[in-house]
Amino acid sequence: MLTRGQKLLLYGGLVLFALMHLYYLDAPPNGYHAWRESDTAAIALNYYQEDGDFFHPRVNQRGAHDGITGMELPLYNFATAALYRLVGPHHAAARALTCVISIITLLFIYRMAGALADGTTAVYATWAAAFSSLFLFYSFKIMPDMLMLMFLVAAFYLFLKYIGADRVIFLVSSMVCLILSGAIKPLGLSLLLPMACLVWSKQRGRLIRFLLYGAYASVSILAVLSWFLYARWVNQGHGSPGFYLGENLPNFHQFLFSDQFIRKLVFQWPAELWVGWGLIAAFLVGLVVVWKSGLRSLFGWWLLSAYLVFAVTAQHSTSHDYYSLIIIPLVVIVSAYGVRFLMGAGGWRRGLAIIMIAVTPVAGFVRIVHRFGDTSDFYAIRAAASLQIPRDALVIVEEETSAVRLYQMNRHGWPLQDGVTADRVLWRWRAGAEYLVLNYPLERYPDVAAQVEIVREFPLGPLFGYGLGERH
Repeated sequence: MLTRGQKLLLYGGLVLFALMHLYYLDAPPNGYHAWRESDTAAIALNYYQEDGDFFHPRVNQRGAHDGITGMELPLYNFATAALYRLVGPHHAAARALTCVISIITLLFIYRMAGALADGTTAVYATWAAAFSSLFLFYSFKIMPDMLMLMFLVAAFYLFLKYIGADRVIFLVSSMVCLILSGAIKPLGLSLLLPMACLVWSKQRGRLIRFLLYGAYASVSILAVLSWFLYARWVNQGHGSPGFYLGENLPNFHQFLFSDQFIRKLVFQWPAELWVGWGLIAAFLVGLVVVWKSGLRSLFGWWLLSAYLVFAVTAQHSTSHDYYSLIIIPLVVIVSAYGVRFLMGAGGWRRGLAIIMIAVTPVAGFVRIVHRFGDTSDFYAIRAAASLQIPRDALVIVEEETSAVRLYQMNRHGWPLQDGVTADRVLWRWRAGAEYLVLNYPLERYPDVAAQVEIVREFPLGPLFGYGLGERH
């Protein structure tokens, strides 16, 4: 049973976590990973505006095609579109959805930590997770990664229930959750390694348990693989861009031994993003506690599985920190072991633990607040586009990413990421583009102005738009 103080810490932490999300609640995609947010939000908006077919999500960077693309399981995008149908297409709905998913994830972390240790450790693990800088930041974002993590933690918790109760219903439920997690991000399949450790340590000598686990792992892998093969087939059929790591995987070794990989994934992120400076001392103590406990083998394989994923996806895991969310459940439980040890030791160590608990929410938010960006131009751009560019017109947009400008305008077409030249504009014009949207007046692009017939010029918020003339 939890003490009154522990219940206050648990429920107070969840309430504080929810209240923090009033900050920037209705903000459009912005700041760190704005391009990924824009991609996700655009697909949700296209479900709402165009076609609600779950299996055929549509992107904005579609050229003159229909935009149907193969991608990760679009469950988050589809759920966001469903909310839009209830309350209208407001970013607050998408961010609130992410927040709710994150709170459910925290509750699963509480259950998982309780199954591995006890209720007291589970309370500290939940607090540590809620205010881990990485977890906290992505709980604000219009992105599917928290949904992936929710299913991942649920899969592990239900697997622990299966190990403890020996009921197949828990095994099947865990498998469904792992498949959903893996179909959103295949990184979740890394849990198969620590799960194998659990089967070996808890069910040794019982052949049926190994056979059931073999079926569990095989079905999970095949189901996730099937989804992404389907996604590739959709891409091939519709000529749309895909979102895959496949082309980078053969070269993972080039990034694995880079200074960036070692610096970020070994030294920097564990302290400042995963655990957070507020609890780093507790985490170090927790490592010693876990090493001396009967869970040493499980935690070792769990840690190894996460770093194997980071290694195989080395190029992306060093530049996209949300790829490392899969390690959060592990590090927060280790931190919780450290907090519990310090609290139980009494004296100055108990005082240190209390200070760390109090500092953690502030330290977590301070670490991420600079990642939220200015959104003042978003609605100006969208309003100007709505007034001056027909909804079904195809546009060529100068931008550094593949998705941000097109989503700001709520238009479809071609992003120009590699510079604006006459050749790049002309072939898109001939393919059906009707408007060219540039970041600066046309005189800054003499090569384009000399070869493209401009019928009219008009300001488009902080950008400049041009209607393109007759095609020749």
